[in-house]
Amino acid sequence: MLRLAPRALFAAWLGLAVYSLLSVAFGPGGLVAAQSISSTIDAMRSNIASLGELNAELSADIASLQSDPDRIQLEARSLGWLAKGETEIVISGYPAKTDRRLSAGKVLPLSKPVGLPDSAIKAASLSSAFLGLILGLLRVGSEGKASRRPKREKRGSSPADQGQPGLSRKVKAANSLAS
Repeated sequence: MLRLAPRALFAAWLGLAVYSLLSVAFGPGGLVAAQSISSTIDAMRSNIASLGELNAELSADIASLQSDPDRIQLEARSLGWLAKGETEIVISGYPAKTDRRLSAGKVLPLSKPVGLPDSAIKAASLSSAFLGLILGLLRVGSEGKASRRPKREKRGSSPADQGQPGLSRKVKAANSLAS
């Protein structure tokens, strides 16, 4: 039973290590998710910068429309308004002045979180802990079986032979008869 405790401790440590590594790398707040969030933040900052430029242009247009009578008259004519005594002349076949299209910025789609869900990470770490425990138990079981086997004696190893290592059995037998 004492041999089982280190194996179980190793299995628990293995499960915790796998959970930690997977969470840091692929978890909802891990490195992969942080990289995805960083790219989204960059896209949002670019969008905000372009909206800031558009805001500055429109603010300048508002200021000129409030103070410049010639600009007011040009803008009124572009909208189809005429002053007293003016007549509108439309030339067919000639393309009309294209209006500038204003944009409220890019619509950034909401993306799903990148990375593994926490439940999948927990399942993987629990599976690795069980696998480590099973392998540890199999190793303990195989060590126990190996120690129960009787040791085989070497051929020709008798108590008389053990005193003189390196001699063949015939030489040892002749030496024992001579003495």
